Amino acid sequence: MGRKCLASKEKNLLRCPTAAMNLNINRFLARFTSAAGASNPLSTIKNQDLGQALKKAYLAEYAAKRATLRYPRGAVENLDWDGTSPFGSIRLPERKSYADIKDYSLKVADELRGLANDDLSPTEIHFREEALYKMRAYSAGAFTGDSWGGADNDSACQLMIRNYDILGGYQLEQKRPEIYQNDDEVLLDANAIFLNNMPLKWQDVGTWNSAKKYCNVTNPSFVAKLVGDPAVNDTAKAMILFKNWWIERIEASPDSKKKCTIYTEGDRELVWTAFSADQQFNNDQSSSLESYNEKVGEYIADRTLQFRDSASTALDLVFPDPADFSLQDRQTIKEALRQSSAFGAYKDIIPAMLEVIDANSGKSLRDKWDAAWREDVVEIGGYQPDEQIRKEDIDKINDMFEKTKDWVAKNYNYYPNNPKNFYHGISIKVTTSSNSTTTYPGNINIGIGTSRTLYEHYSTILHELRHAMEFARASSGQILTVYGADTGPAFEGSGIATEIINLPILANDVFSTPRSIALNRLAYAMHDARLAATSEATAARYFRSGCSEASSPNSIDYVVKLVEKYGLYNEFASNAAVRVHVNAQYLQYLWSGLDMLGKLETLETKLGLQNGRRLDPFILFACGLNTPEPSTDYEKKLKACLKL
Repeated sequence: MGRKCLASKEKNLLRCPTAAMNLNINRFLARFTSAAGASNPLSTIKNQDLGQALKKAYLAEYAAKRATLRYPRGAVENLDWDGTSPFGSIRLPERKSYADIKDYSLKVADELRGLANDDLSPTEIHFREEALYKMRAYSAGAFTGDSWGGADNDSACQLMIRNYDILGGYQLEQKRPEIYQNDDEVLLDANAIFLNNMPLKWQDVGTWNSAKKYCNVTNPSFVAKLVGDPAVNDTAKAMILFKNWWIERIEASPDSKKKCTIYTEGDRELVWTAFSADQQFNNDQSSSLESYNEKVGEYIADRTLQFRDSASTALDLVFPDPADFSLQDRQTIKEALRQSSAFGAYKDIIPAMLEVIDANSGKSLRDKWDAAWREDVVEIGGYQPDEQIRKEDIDKINDMFEKTKDWVAKNYNYYPNNPKNFYHGISIKVTTSSNSTTTYPGNINIGIGTSRTLYEHYSTILHELRHAMEFARASSGQILTVYGADTGPAFEGSGIATEIINLPILANDVFSTPRSIALNRLAYAMHDARLAATSEATAARYFRSGCSEASSPNSIDYVVKLVEKYGLYNEFASNAAVRVHVNAQYLQYLWSGLDMLGKLETLETKLGLQNGRRLDPFILFACGLNTPEPSTDYEKKLKACLKL
């Protein structure tokens, strides 16, 4: 929708809305403002200016998202903005309409900001805040809601996957999407996606590398699965060709060979606006990429101390006898740990120094350390993409999954929303991917392409199980309270906080000895090093001042150098460079985790929890209070659930 089209539709919505329009607006408001809890949310809006602004927000949403409002989950009925006509289009990357939708959304955001709290009821404030998140996102070109930092129509990563707008329809309906009358219409849109008039933004060797390696999920096999075998299905064949031709054009463009991108202050503001709006915070404009950097620094300092302590504990448990080596040698190793911030490499520092002691003393300390490591630190994984997975590895992951489910069920079965009630909707599949994911309605994919320790696999399983429980709950339609869904930072934050809070407790149940726990904890430092290093490097990329000198590294090498100081080398450094350049996507993990941890700590203080009693994301889920809010109502409900 362009400016004139938006103005015409706005006039109809504000001056003479039909019953069908109002019904659809009510559906829209109920969909993203569950706190209203009414079948007719419009009737709860008494402030006329807010009512008008919400109708404009409704129009902006339908302009920005088009049929992706429906696909791939069938989240809304097949009704366009007028409440009568079926959707007739998907999002197409077109320069003028893209700019017009962003400008329109910015105007609506300004109107929403201009509404003072004193003039609104609590319910109206909630509507305004929810609508403002969306308008801020759309004004920054973040139409997808993926927390990648906006520029959805002009970044290579987003365009690489844009044909999912079509394929999501095939996924939902298991046939050609009903918005298309024939295959020719499908191909018109497929061609328009990849033969667009959008200049690519922030394109360089790093972002293009990530577009190819991380974002190309709608590859030929994905198209073949949903549309048909391209050898016999002309539509599938053409869709694949259109995308391949686009990739060839972008590959040959000068921008794809640029060493780096220098982001302006305006670029950083846009990225943070899009990211924070998708994550549903910062409507008060109180945070920035700069403040994110500060939080990351605090987290890294804290984790460095923790893993330094883990390394020292592991050393003492492997060598409990003071006669193993002198106190001075023991202190020399611990001092080396204190002098290093590369906590991902602590597991390498200790054996290297033991080897030096052996050379000077004739002892075999390194051999003893290595023997303990082999006995206690077991790894699973290490596969090529098309390699067949060994049955024993699948069985082991499945066994760990069952143990984790049993542990969660045992520890949270006395709350109202028993996690076990959702296990029937959760499945697990072991893949050769290097990453793990969970998709609706609760399908967990555990990637063992990269070899990882059992401790780290347990961490991943905890994280993905918490996601799967939320997806299974959503698919059941159950919401116990108005806070009973993972929204904003609570989505990824619940997974990250679960790893930080629950993993050490689970480890005490599944590992047999203190030494085993300590050594696995030390090995796990690499996991946190990846999180910390990749988060820091993602933010650092936006503050780079230049790369024009011949000696300046390109953006990929720049990131590799940054993450190596945490002990990430070779494939770990290369993988980090891929993730760092997926726009702002990686910011959400650590940010949301820190946000959740901070809110849990605040609630623990307010509730007066003592004697080691802690809150965690599984408790919030089991109480139907997934997304914590700083409100008296939320605290009252949590107290009741905890029986305080």
